[in-house]
Amino acid sequence: SAIRGFFQTEPISQLHVGVYAVDLSSGRELFSHNEDKKFIPASNQKILVTAAAMSL
Repeated sequence: SAIRGFFQTEPISQLHVGVYAVDLSSGRELFSHNEDKKFIPASNQKILVTAAAMSL
């Protein structure tokens, strides 16, 4: 897919990035990349903003 290709390009391929996107209605996985890796959040504020945006 185009999204997978994006994560394989330089410099993105050198970054420690994880993505897991699901359809909230069906629960079906739409895309994943490094979804099984452990990450340290850049900031707790980003988590709160994301959670608030997802609840809209």
